[in-house]
Amino acid sequence: MLHLLLVIHNHQPLGNLPDVFRKAYEIAYKPFLDVVRKHPGIKWALHSSSCLWEWFEKEEPGYLDILRQEHAEGRLEFITGGMWEPIQPLIGTRAFKHQFRLMKKYLDSRFGVKPQGSWTTERVWEPSLAGKLSDEGVRYTFLDDSQLRAGLPSPDEHQVWGYYRTEYNGKSVAIFPINEKLRYLIPFKVADEVLRFLENLAQDLPDNASITYGDDGEKFGMWPETNKWVYEKGWLDRFLGLIEESKIITTTHPSKYIEIMPHPRQRVYIPTSSYREMGIWNLYPKRNLAAEEIHHWVESNPRIKNIEPPHAHGLFRTFLARYPESRFMHERAHELIDLILDHDPGVEPSDRNRN
Repeated sequence: MLHLLLVIHNHQPLGNLPDVFRKAYEIAYKPFLDVVRKHPGIKWALHSSSCLWEWFEKEEPGYLDILRQEHAEGRLEFITGGMWEPIQPLIGTRAFKHQFRLMKKYLDSRFGVKPQGSWTTERVWEPSLAGKLSDEGVRYTFLDDSQLRAGLPSPDEHQVWGYYRTEYNGKSVAIFPINEKLRYLIPFKVADEVLRFLENLAQDLPDNASITYGDDGEKFGMWPETNKWVYEKGWLDRFLGLIEESKIITTTHPSKYIEIMPHPRQRVYIPTSSYREMGIWNLYPKRNLAAEEIHHWVESNPRIKNIEPPHAHGLFRTFLARYPESRFMHERAHELIDLILDHDPGVEPSDRNRN
């Protein structure tokens, strides 16, 4: 049996236009939930950024009531994260704790849950995050499979599955690798083709292996042409129905999978990284072009492609050097955060103390 971990990440930028929130709800978030509700055999996980939670509370509280019911019926697992979807390595320890504790408090008060997993914004990873996440009670998070491969000894494409464990200063967190091929298949290829891909994996991998799909909920209706394809033409309904009928594929919550398979595949140390495209975007222009050439060369060389070597990529923090206005805003934000945490009586004492 292959366990499919179906993880949906819903996000709108803080301060986005009200019409965009409304459109995203009507053509992506609500129809997705409506279709999932028709398939009680499907288990899935959801992360939403807090500005969406706030919008739902004000404009569509019934949507949240349905999510609560989904969880109560054992189908939905909630995923936590930073309250206002920060790039997690770029905020200080106090701000990190404050944002995670605010999100934990909201999810507990609204849905009665204490999430075990966290969404890593833009999959921007630095090794110290393992310690910070562990301190906030996070048991697992998600990164791209290419990020995991960079820390593994010459893996082939079928070796990155299940989950791994990393640590920082003795504090550890589990990492589920998001399958890149599955991200490009869902929801753009016909449902039967996606099922064949999964069933082929089920035949190749050991029994009780897991494959993680984790990507934007906006792909299901808000991306160009996807609303018609996913809902009017019935892609999502067909895909979920095929999964329910499959004899060798099942959907499982990440936390449940850790219970089923209590031991990680192995220890891994993941270098500073993000998803593949981001690793190119944050390079300076000439290095950017060189990295693209390296990618094309690796992909066209069967011998090297088969062992999946680490690809050329840059450091996310380079954006702060390339764009001085971003660095200025980042530094001013740090100053404001310190002032707020020092003086706001609503901030928990443990968050107010400087480290």
